[in-house]
Amino acid sequence: MNTLWEALGISPEKVKSQYGVLEGVYLRELLRYPGDGSFRVLEEAVRGGRCEEIRQAAHAVKGLWRMLLMDDMAQAAQEIEACARAEDRQGAAERMDGLRLKHEQMVARLVWWQKGGLEDEDCCL
Repeated sequence: MNTLWEALGISPEKVKSQYGVLEGVYLRELLRYPGDGSFRVLEEAVRGGRCEEIRQAAHAVKGLWRMLLMDDMAQAAQEIEACARAEDRQGAAERMDGLRLKHEQMVARLVWWQKGGLEDEDCCL
């Protein structure tokens, strides 16, 4: 499996042991697509899960995003986790809306970077 995990020198076994609270498709998606897949895992949990599922998903992706140095997204996941602990599904949903915007900005930056960026540093996203 040639993934971002391998590029970062992180074994899939380590990820599974640390973030194994998410099972099945969610865990496979986290392992294959750590940035985008983890966002989808959290989004699905907030959309249809119980507060405990939301808390577990937020906790798992928070740690993952910290490992990937995505601090602003990790902070948002921590806020969603706190809402879930307080049984505040509405608050979690509102914070998920804010996180969705951050995720879209991150994806736009990655696309920009993959295309070679711009020569003019002042024209970044």
